[in-house]
Amino acid sequence: MTHKRSMLLTSAIAALLAGPALPLAAYGAAASTENAGQLEEIVVTARLRSEELQQIPLAIQALTGEALERAGVQDMRSLTEQFAGLQLDTTGGRFSSTPVIRGLSQVSRIDDENNVSLFVDGIYVSGRDGLDSGLLDIERVEVVRGPQSALYGRNSYAGAINYITRAPNAEFGGKLDATLGSDGKKRGAVSLSGPFGESGLGYRVAYAHDEFDGSYGRPNGLRLNGYKADVASAALRWKLNEAFEANLTAYYTDDSVGPSAQVMFAGNCQAIGTKNIAQCGEYPSFGDSANFSGMDRRAFGLNREILRTGLRLNWNVGPVAISSLTGYNTLDQVSLVDWERQLAGLPFTVRNTVTNATRSVNLTSLFTGASGKIREFSQDVRAQSNTQSPLQWTVGTSYFNFSNRSRGPAAVDTSPLAANEVVTIAGILPGMFVPVGANPDPLTDFPFEFSQGEKLTRSVAGYGALSYTFADALTIRGEIRYTNERKTLIQYPPKQTPNGATIRATDSFKYWTPRFTADYQMNSDVLFYTSVAKGAKAGGFNSAAPTPAELAFGPETNWTYEIGAKTDWLDKRLRLNLSVFKVDMKDIQITNPSPNAPAAFITANAGTGKSEGFEFEIAARATENLRITASYSMADAKFVRARDGSLRSYPGFATAAAQDVSGQRLPRQAKNLANLGFAYEAPAFGAYRWYLNGDGRYESSKNGFTNRALGWVGARTIVNSRLGFTNDTLDVSLWVKNLTNDDTPTLANTSLTLNDFLRLPISVLPDLRSYGVSATYKF
Repeated sequence: MTHKRSMLLTSAIAALLAGPALPLAAYGAAASTENAGQLEEIVVTARLRSEELQQIPLAIQALTGEALERAGVQDMRSLTEQFAGLQLDTTGGRFSSTPVIRGLSQVSRIDDENNVSLFVDGIYVSGRDGLDSGLLDIERVEVVRGPQSALYGRNSYAGAINYITRAPNAEFGGKLDATLGSDGKKRGAVSLSGPFGESGLGYRVAYAHDEFDGSYGRPNGLRLNGYKADVASAALRWKLNEAFEANLTAYYTDDSVGPSAQVMFAGNCQAIGTKNIAQCGEYPSFGDSANFSGMDRRAFGLNREILRTGLRLNWNVGPVAISSLTGYNTLDQVSLVDWERQLAGLPFTVRNTVTNATRSVNLTSLFTGASGKIREFSQDVRAQSNTQSPLQWTVGTSYFNFSNRSRGPAAVDTSPLAANEVVTIAGILPGMFVPVGANPDPLTDFPFEFSQGEKLTRSVAGYGALSYTFADALTIRGEIRYTNERKTLIQYPPKQTPNGATIRATDSFKYWTPRFTADYQMNSDVLFYTSVAKGAKAGGFNSAAPTPAELAFGPETNWTYEIGAKTDWLDKRLRLNLSVFKVDMKDIQITNPSPNAPAAFITANAGTGKSEGFEFEIAARATENLRITASYSMADAKFVRARDGSLRSYPGFATAAAQDVSGQRLPRQAKNLANLGFAYEAPAFGAYRWYLNGDGRYESSKNGFTNRALGWVGARTIVNSRLGFTNDTLDVSLWVKNLTNDDTPTLANTSLTLNDFLRLPISVLPDLRSYGVSATYKF
């Protein structure tokens, strides 16, 4: 199967990747030029000043807005298919999306901090549940690989992703987009931009409505892996003069995300009694044969509202440039899923409280819900040199304030019970066994809660950078950041124990994150560089810790050592970039049993690890009409010394020796990633040109857990293609996603089953082949 998919990739049409570009701080001016037959020269401000991409000593790629549209990229899931070394770890659909770079996946998911940070116009976006939302009016997306904690701040542990939105135009103009496709795909969008007279003030507004029913129809009315979203954005830019500019941006989405397409099935190993609770080997594919008829239609998935706002102020004061960046983001969400998926479970014994008679009843739905109200404020102020001197400097300070009020209700539906009947084990989980109505609200209808609490974060940091260039060729650069982060956990008593005690815990985390770089510009076409950088991901809390000493766990850190080369050949018609890296990880956050209460599981800093590999990128202008790109990334990410005590849920891992995962690969990440692509455009008729684009993505197998003996998902190959006609105002295209209909699961997982509360394996299913037509009109 793997060989077959590798052959598919080799022959596949592949990704139109824009020439490498820059990330994070690139919310300043950017430009790109391209001579006939040559590759792009892209200028960005990733390191807080304008630099050409090929002359920056970082491993970076970027996609322009046009390339995003040609590739049909509309969310983070499809975005990750376009970048070397970037993956998405998700529980399915748009749920709990976690980017992964260089194999540094999230081992423990108990907290809401990520290994890869997301920024929108330079403003940090926290958590996971709000990351994979619809993209709208994007100028470009930039991905930087390797730790960027020194300049970019918290949680840029393995790298960073930056969305850069389109700025207002100097002249009035707009665009209309429409898409109609299979599986209920419907999308319409409009954007307008222009100036307010001669005032120096410009505006940009955009709106999109987007629907997708998912690849598996709408069983029981559910939109599995689907969504329905309304997205809006707005921007104002005021340019007073050459010395001062202000930009105000806003993004809002109101979306409903359907449940993840998951199939629970009987395992083949790790027996408890007569039940196998695990799948040893490759998790099966189900494709169109997947049966979701047992999923409860009342478990609607996820409803959320996201607001992101930013204010950027820039002053040029002689030899010094001053910038201020203010952000305010909110996320309000509520979810309800059928944890039982499609299984009825074993019969429960119920008792009539009047007659004491007992009987067996099948209870078919175990509902789990969650709600969250996230509020975050950030402020960054910096000053930097604004000259052409060999000596360049930057100093800045940042502040981040975060709060998340969350609840975790649950219920077992006892609607099949007759009057006066109760489940005989109801006393174990009081309030969890209740009748569930036709349209349950998990916040008001469920009297049982797993948790109810609030997390608060206040982070203050100072950072700086200093570089010097010798003889216009050799540059030595140092960056450093000091972070002082204070976190608070407030755990309120759940509904079923209203008189319980409120738990409050506070802890502080302080750390330095330096970065050192040396680069040598041999000539205008060849750059060599080397760097050493420290990355850090914030610590957090165990809300269910049995003792106060176990509430907090510390930051996870790494040191990354990298060498690289960026080269242009054949009069800039061929581009070859290479980066080789070694990552040493320390204090990996892993789930383990509490030493004070072995029945309780907590996250602790319980492991070390390493990732070694390289990334190779090729871009070639084969002719004036044909552009070919390819990339290959290998990241061998493994534990060095680590123990995963959560494995003891399986009979074969009852001892501490069996829970030793040293030498095992980190879970839910592929060792090998490859992209291959082309874009061809030529005259057609009149003013029209025709084009054919394609992109192919290969991902090797992924372990579902910290030990490969508990199963994995196989290699995947995803091929997309688009054929269209275009001129300066109109573009019409036909597209196909997942052309070969690859149905390999995206994740191997397990979950509890109703009645016995043991586990069964789950295959998380991908989107299957879809197709449609899109049209764009510019004016």
